[in-house]
Amino acid sequence: MKRRELLKGLSIVAGGALCARPAWPMLGLDQNQAESAGLAVPIRGLVRRSGALLQPIRMTVQHAGPNATAITRLNGKEVDRRNLSAGQHSFNVYIAPVSEVQEARVEVELGAKSASAEVSLHPVRKVQVYILPHSHHDLGYTDFQADVEEKQMLNISKGIELARRTADYPEGARFVWNLEVLWGADLFMRRKSQAEKEEFVDAVKKGWIGLNGMYANELTGLCRPEELLQLFRYSGELGSQCGVQVDSAMLSDVPGFTWGTVTAMAQAGIRYFSAAPNYFDRIGTFMVEWQDKPFWWISPSGKEKLLVWVPWTGYAMSHVMKLSLDWVGKYQERLDAVKFPYETSYIRWSGHGDNAEPDPELSEFIKTWNEEYEWPRFTISTTSHAFSAFEKQYGSQLPEFKGDLTPYWEDGAGSSALETRMSRNAADRLTQAEALAAMLAPTTDRTAEFHEAWRNVLLYSEHTWGAWNSVSDSENPFVTKQWDFKRKFAVDAEKDSKALLDEILRSYANGNDASAVDVHNASSWSRTEVVLLSKEMSSAGDHVKDEHGASVPSQRLSTGELAFFAQNVPALGSARFHLSKAKPHTLQAHVSVKDGVLENGILRARVDATSGNIVEFAMHGSADNLVDTGRGEAVNEYLFLEGKDLSKIQRSGPA
Repeated sequence: MKRRELLKGLSIVAGGALCARPAWPMLGLDQNQAESAGLAVPIRGLVRRSGALLQPIRMTVQHAGPNATAITRLNGKEVDRRNLSAGQHSFNVYIAPVSEVQEARVEVELGAKSASAEVSLHPVRKVQVYILPHSHHDLGYTDFQADVEEKQMLNISKGIELARRTADYPEGARFVWNLEVLWGADLFMRRKSQAEKEEFVDAVKKGWIGLNGMYANELTGLCRPEELLQLFRYSGELGSQCGVQVDSAMLSDVPGFTWGTVTAMAQAGIRYFSAAPNYFDRIGTFMVEWQDKPFWWISPSGKEKLLVWVPWTGYAMSHVMKLSLDWVGKYQERLDAVKFPYETSYIRWSGHGDNAEPDPELSEFIKTWNEEYEWPRFTISTTSHAFSAFEKQYGSQLPEFKGDLTPYWEDGAGSSALETRMSRNAADRLTQAEALAAMLAPTTDRTAEFHEAWRNVLLYSEHTWGAWNSVSDSENPFVTKQWDFKRKFAVDAEKDSKALLDEILRSYANGNDASAVDVHNASSWSRTEVVLLSKEMSSAGDHVKDEHGASVPSQRLSTGELAFFAQNVPALGSARFHLSKAKPHTLQAHVSVKDGVLENGILRARVDATSGNIVEFAMHGSADNLVDTGRGEAVNEYLFLEGKDLSKIQRSGPA
């Protein structure tokens, strides 16, 4: 029926009839596309013939008679004449490029018979399209983590082999394998043979493999500040080992990133950020707002910036369509629809599915296309090369933005609040431990232990939270085994961070004076805070003096711990305190707790006895309540929203 509508009045008869036949062998045009294409298919590309750029129309003719002359006309004007024998023929006719959309009539006359079709001719964009092949790294979700690790290491080997096989192809068609994130490369460099590791380094130096700076597809909203810096540490090490500067980063699947990511990237030498979120699920309006709208993301200090570019369909292009003549047209339609103003573009190509292997058809398609067509031009590229080329052309024209690109997916961590707490506390503990190691034990090298502990923290904050069926079939062994693997990152991070901190503190000796306690400040600013000593550490007594002999406030708690007030402990420094059996020194301040109201002569706070929410917070003597309760809201209120309807938000119940 579709062909009857397209080929108006055409009937198939013996002895010289014309009919439409599929042309699917041509550059990946599949059978369904060809069946609906019919007699004439405009190709949205430009070829050069005798020095002139021309626009082709692909003709498909079935001739059942003897040799005859076929005449092709466009809007009644002859554009091609050729002799055809019996059988099916596919050939291009060439017309002057159109500058705007035109409806046209294509007619083929063969002997006494003719067939015609109405076609739409679209201008061809003279656009350079960079294609970035990579594998989306999901550490779990669709497969067990251990199996995924093996896949991603194997993908590196396959990427190198494809690059070697196509090394003699024309420029642009030579295969390049982008490492989306680097935990797979880290495993490769840990586990593979020396020969394989040397092959990897050589491939990076040759440009066959492109390094991108993130260690994992991270939920940056979970990351402590130091964790964001650790996210890019390995890229510097691996880049140095391979003799290259890593100045680009990819992040896939995750919609939204915290503002501190800009600072962390900039400090690691990252300038280009290919952000390619999930195209289908729980992304709000992220793609509507940002895809194919490159911009400079300015850091909180205003001193650093990243070139950020979200490509069409995020990382899912190869999930939803196949490279073909039809795709080339659709991509240009997309650029037209959003009024894309640049003559350089890029897409991600992540294979067919998550953790997919390199696509061997990519180089073949681009080689065939570029040999035939001058525009659009396709180039397989690293992230760095594509973004650098774009910056040289358009960097000065791009808008600048500041602030968070609000994260969406960190809510998954709430389903494992215990482990999330463990991992985040471990990150803080490791930050302290590293500073204290430099202060107290500078001659002891624990670099490897710290790196392993940070790796566990990073891989807990990695974006895969459970298996694909963890909601629908939560007790399935496929689900529980994946969670055991994921949970272990948090458990090991906590264990390792505590061990490192304890080891560093043990290595620092304050002598044999059991009454002396050293308080260390691992921050870069002076601090005044309450310090808690365990019952064992405070056995020398409840009275505390500072190193100048002045008594400081202290109190023995019901837990057996001793609390005391440490004032002005210097930045990245220490202060010594002495305990004795004398009576504790106390502050002359009245503290009262009655009917949910807490007062100490400085602050007043009131907790609602029903909900547990804080409904009043004020300075003593002031009538100004710092809690706005005008619409029934409170501080420390628990809110829960299932779905999107704000009218169904649930609030705190009885405390």
